[in-house]
Amino acid sequence: MRMVSRLRIPYLAMAVLAVLAATTANCSDSAGRASSGVGDGGGDRTDTADSDSLATDTAAKDALGSASDASDGAVADAAAAETLADLQWRAPLGPRRGPIAVHISAPAGATAAIAAQAKLQVQIAGQWNSAALLGPAMLEGGDVVFVWDSFANFAQDGSAAVRATVANQVVEHTVELRNAATTARLVLTAHPSMDLPSGGSGPQNREIGALLLVAGAVQGEEVRVEVGKGPESLSAAPHGRATANVDGSDGTFSLVATPLAPASSAITVLFTQPLPHGWAADLAWSRDGRSLYVLGTSGELSTQPATLWRYDPAEDLSALGVPTPLATFDRPAMALAVERDHPTDRDEWAYVVLGSGPDADLGRVAAVARHGGLAAPVLDSDVAVPNDFAVSPAGGLALLSSDLFGNLLVRYDLSQTIFEKARIEPKKVPFNMVFHPGSTANQHVLLVSNLDKNSVTPMTVTPVQVKEGTAVGGLPLAAEMDIVERGPNTGLALVSALNTLVGVQLQTDGTAKKVGVLKEFGSGTSNFSGAVAVQR
Repeated sequence: MRMVSRLRIPYLAMAVLAVLAATTANCSDSAGRASSGVGDGGGDRTDTADSDSLATDTAAKDALGSASDASDGAVADAAAAETLADLQWRAPLGPRRGPIAVHISAPAGATAAIAAQAKLQVQIAGQWNSAALLGPAMLEGGDVVFVWDSFANFAQDGSAAVRATVANQVVEHTVELRNAATTARLVLTAHPSMDLPSGGSGPQNREIGALLLVAGAVQGEEVRVEVGKGPESLSAAPHGRATANVDGSDGTFSLVATPLAPASSAITVLFTQPLPHGWAADLAWSRDGRSLYVLGTSGELSTQPATLWRYDPAEDLSALGVPTPLATFDRPAMALAVERDHPTDRDEWAYVVLGSGPDADLGRVAAVARHGGLAAPVLDSDVAVPNDFAVSPAGGLALLSSDLFGNLLVRYDLSQTIFEKARIEPKKVPFNMVFHPGSTANQHVLLVSNLDKNSVTPMTVTPVQVKEGTAVGGLPLAAEMDIVERGPNTGLALVSALNTLVGVQLQTDGTAKKVGVLKEFGSGTSNFSGAVAVQR
């Protein structure tokens, strides 16, 4: 059983990138012009699968280039008004869930103006509904990239019209969605153990199994695929179309495709590969699902430091992309988490838990920005090896679980810096943690698995206290979990319990109730259940 379990990506309402290879929708007559070089459906030009670069028309480039050299704010605002011709939809290859990413080539000085003026709407039942802009704009390859939470009110499958407006200019596009809260979804379970020739068992199995979850119940038989040895950590992408996995016995990581029109028999392994150096220790998706962070150890025989890498897979998942090293560390890398939301508007931070270094007995917690470099002063912490490290979907709070020197939960405040706020000694050993997607800044609700007590315990964290609820028992070796994040089964936690998958319903009032055994995998070591991931 692994000591550090991966963070499940927190709730991102209806999360999926709905946009792929280059296509520009026609501007309205009031816009006066449309982007050149791109035909309807992208037929006049095709981008490479692993590139986000998008063609723009010469006139717009000249206008934006001139604006980029100007420091006057009015010129930057004017440049923002000229950028609509460079606004690109990436045409969907298939159904999507969640955010639509829009690329706008613009000078850095125009970013604030665009963010203030840009709007995205989704047509639902003949009415246009405004969407919320997710976080600050990102710079990628010279482009300003905006991601809108476009389907917060969209509750059915099918085609939908979307339109974006910048400075009173409009473009429209149609996307195919699988966004209904009741849409069936896949559940993936790692099976890391197998019988060893010398007797006993060990984490050498290569299988991940897929089940179909419909209305809170499992349907059909489990279908298994082979990845690297000892799959021990699963992370479902916010866009729903892939799940990432750490293979603990050979140091590789895997990417598994999960179709959005779910069929467990259709899952495929896209990539299984090592890091440039070291072993994969943990992984997590960015909050928009466009990047995969992989935390690598230094390795016993390697002179290279522990490193946090970022991969940017192609939207159609045809290429994993070249890894970008974001930060290196002088001590063991142990756990990773990404904050989905935050009270302030800032760049995305990934949080890394480090072990004690060569010159100190203290571990550390460090924040690394999406585009590289430490984002805040590191925090030295005398916490032993963590069992898990999880960030609340409401932002501003992280918890670390450990039991090496007694039961312990460490509460961290995640502001512009990181600081330890409290230490809690729960009654039972805290192992894995999942937050309820309905958590708020005033009431974070989570479920904690108690490996030694065959149970899970609901907990509520407020600004002033941590309250333990009544534990749910009868879950043999309850270990790792994931949780349904939307729809009528929101809060349904799937718990790996020996050779079964058990459902536990977590409520926002801090109570929990056992639903029952959702799947019995059968006898034998290779049927032991490990990490769990629910398709978003």
